Amino acid sequence: MIGGGGYSTNYTRDLPSKEDYCDSLKLIVDLQQLQPSLKDYKINDILEVKFNEDLINVTGEHGLCGYIPAAQQAQISKCLNKGKSFIAKIISITDISCRVSITPLNN
Repeated sequence: MIGGGGYSTNYTRDLPSKEDYCDSLKLIVDLQQLQPSLKDYKINDILEVKFNEDLINVTGEHGLCGYIPAAQQAQISKCLNKGKSFIAKIISITDISCRVSITPLNN
């Protein structure tokens, strides 16, 4: 036999745009450099995620809670620089730790 079946397949997939990435970014992180105001917060409190100089902090009505770990800062900072906003929901909290779920704020 000469030749093949004469058939080819093209595979395509849609790649998410960078904006889609920011709109769907979800992280669970343990805050670092915890602050004294942490004692005034409880599970399910909603906090703001924002820049403070070169760090990204998490703050709420009682003040600063802590900072986003360096490993996750790069992901969030790109989106914050584009004007995207994020919230952090406290999912576990003790005297020495605070874990939050970070999700985009629909703006």
